[in-house]
Amino acid sequence: MPVKVCGLNCSLKTSDHPSNTSVMMQDVVTWMRDHDEVDYNEIRVADFNVKPGVEWDEGDGDEWPQIGERVLAAEVLLFGTPIWIGHPSSIAQRVIERMDAWLFSYDGLGRKKVYGRVAGVAITGNEDGGHHVYAECAQALNDVGFVLPPESRVYWTGWTDQSPGPNYASAGRGHKSVQYMGQHMARNLVVFAHAMRELTDKIMPLQSDIEAAADPEAALARAKRLHES
Repeated sequence: MPVKVCGLNCSLKTSDHPSNTSVMMQDVVTWMRDHDEVDYNEIRVADFNVKPGVEWDEGDGDEWPQIGERVLAAEVLLFGTPIWIGHPSSIAQRVIERMDAWLFSYDGLGRKKVYGRVAGVAITGNEDGGHHVYAECAQALNDVGFVLPPESRVYWTGWTDQSPGPNYASAGRGHKSVQYMGQHMARNLVVFAHAMRELTDKIMPLQSDIEAAADPEAALARAKRLHES
């Protein structure tokens, strides 16, 4: 069975414009295919109306729920973002904020719905900041329940990597450090996706999980009170 991979491309550009982040994400998927069959679909988040907020559905045409369902249907999330002013893109930050709803979203056993899914981060930019951006994204993804394998990041930061050129597509591809990071991440994403197929059912619910599953509305109400405090 192919490994199901969902790519969330948080470029500021819509899909009618080229995206260096997309090129890097596709390179990662190519390297993943060295280890197994991969069923990949990429979502350019800028194409959708993703409203600000932390609820699953912010109403009035909010399209985050359909994106979120596609992420939950995958085994691997490939999270892509450019660097802007040393930080993840504003779209990446919005997506992370919308993932906050998964902190209080449970399966039938009371475990977080994201459990069992693996994530890696692809980062492009023409300035330093790869480590910082990865730290922000990795912490958030792990908090909501994703498994991050070792070396689950690849980044290209233009001139600071001794790879002169305006962007990843024209200058970063073929860079030794990018290939090293990307190939290691790709292998580990595939290995951990297979591992989680076996291990997810072994994540036994704790008492707090059982209580949440027994009364999900009460658990959600507690979460909303935390947001309001």
